Parts: sequence; C-alpha cells; structure tokens
Amino acid sequence: MVSHLNFSILSKLITAQQDPVYGEVSEPFEIRSGVQQRCVLSPTLFNYAIDWFTTNALREFPGITVGHNFSDKDLDYTDDIAILGETFADIQFAINELQHVASQIGIKVKALKTKILTAGFAPPDKIPIVLNGDILEEVESFKYLGAIIISTDQGEADIKIRIDLACQTFNRLNA
Repeated sequence: MVSHLNFSILSKLITAQQDPVYGEVSEPFEIRSGVQQRCVLSPTLFNYAIDWFTTNALREFPGITVGHNFSDKDLDYTDDIAILGETFADIQFAINELQHVASQIGIKVKALKTKILTAGFAPPDKIPIVLNGDILEEVESFKYLGAIIISTDQGEADIKIRIDLACQTFNRLNA
C-alpha cells in the first residue's frame, strides 16, 4: 500500500513531462492519462494498474485448474491479457466483468483487438463470445510474448519456428 505522503510525492513527480521536440526540450505539460514515458516508475505503475484491473474484474471468475492445487485466471504482459477459462460461458462471464470494470475507470476494451482461441480441446458449450454487441473472432493461432500458440498442437509449430530462426541466425554468423 502506498502512503498518502508517498502518493503525493509520486503524483507530483509523474504528472508533468517535458519531451525533446526538434532538438529542443518542450515546456512541461500535464499527463492526464497513461504513464509518463521514459520514467523508471512507469512499468511498475502500469503493472499495478493492470493487476488491480484484472483482480477486480475477475474476482468471481473461476479460471482454470492445473493439477491438484493450482488455478489461474489470466496471464498478463504489458497491455495484453490472456483470460483462461474452461467453458465458453466462463469466458463470456470474464469478458462481461472486464468490460464492466473497464467502463467504470475509462478503459475501452476493443472487440477488434480481442480474440478467442480454444487450446487443446473444444469445450462442449461452444457459444459465440460477445463484447459490446460484437461477436469476437475465433482464431486458430496467435503470437503471445514471441511464442506462437496454436489451438491444435502442444507447441510443436512454435518449437520448429524457433529452431528455424536459430539456424538462420547461426548461418548469418558464419557467412
């Protein structure tokens, strides 16, 4: 938890920014949303905000169970969030909750940037997932943190691509 004094110091530190423009430094300008660019605190503050957002939105969401004692609801990296659910109904519930919390704090979840991928098996309750009245696109694969996730395999395609890229790099070093 951040104390009131620390919050005041942080807010004064990061609410104004000066940037280089055509070789000169701009006048200070107020930052009203987002985080200050090139500030060492920005990634940490952004992570706190995303964590708060997903924790509040997914409070009642069951997520998935892995093994006997581990469950998870989401994977987050910068502004990408992968929701983990066992049924389409669960995913629709999570999407609704994310949208609800997002609308309360001024964030817009865009249907065009939101995809559905069924990995490993198809849940029996397949239904269209809807966000803001738009049916979300279901994809067979997507890239997440540099890895290619494909709905029908256990990572073989991604491993093959990584081996091919390593071979290409090695060959360039020897050229």
